[in-house]
Amino acid sequence: MNSPRQSLILTIISLVIAIFSAPQSQGYSSTPPPATTGAPGHGNCASCHTSVGSGSVSLSFSGNNEYQAGQPYSLNVTIVDTKSRFGFSMVSRETDENTVSTGTWSAGGSDTKTYGNSETHVGHKNAPNPATSPYTYTVNWTAPAAGTGDVTFYVASVAANGFGNSGSGDNVYLTNLTISEMGDPEPPTLTDPKILPNGSMQFLLTGIQATSYKVEFMDATLAWQLLENITLSTTTQLVSDPGAPTSQSRIYRALEIIP
Repeated sequence: MNSPRQSLILTIISLVIAIFSAPQSQGYSSTPPPATTGAPGHGNCASCHTSVGSGSVSLSFSGNNEYQAGQPYSLNVTIVDTKSRFGFSMVSRETDENTVSTGTWSAGGSDTKTYGNSETHVGHKNAPNPATSPYTYTVNWTAPAAGTGDVTFYVASVAANGFGNSGSGDNVYLTNLTISEMGDPEPPTLTDPKILPNGSMQFLLTGIQATSYKVEFMDATLAWQLLENITLSTTTQLVSDPGAPTSQSRIYRALEIIP
């Protein structure tokens, strides 16, 4: 017959065994493991989650698959599956040097986080359980310095059954997305000058849609003066100068307004 002391020791040993024999997949619901994104040199989530389902993972980038150096963007990671718990891990790499990390990650909400030591990853945080498909995570990314070139995002995702077992029955999906660096934008132009019947001067301003410009003029004072601030709703817009005198000339220019 075991003494109370022996029973206590056996209970503690059993508890320790239970803790250390718990499946890793359960522990990764709060933070994904690093280096499992499917990127070059990485593994993927299939080392713990062993099934492949008929669902999918997709990436969307707020910059229409182009980035401007140093600017902030958001990405959506959308997982579609019949399971009830979803997670992901993602990195960003230079496309030409595909082992070189680039850009800066930040969480997009309470369900995402950054992590990793030698390379910053972004992934789920405390994956909701249960969750409804399709499930979308949103994260933030700031573009790298000019001259980096194309960037590729690599993501591995898991659609889990939430049972916390060995990972059997959990589905793994991989994808990647490559975006291009924008070239230097073309400067705005003022063309097609016309003198209207009322004496006003009219021009056609051409630039980048949704970009703000200031149109200025110079007269006999030899100083640039503001005519109008314009945010283009399309790539062109007519600009008029009702104060243009007929007895003296004016010079016009358009400049982008830098925030």
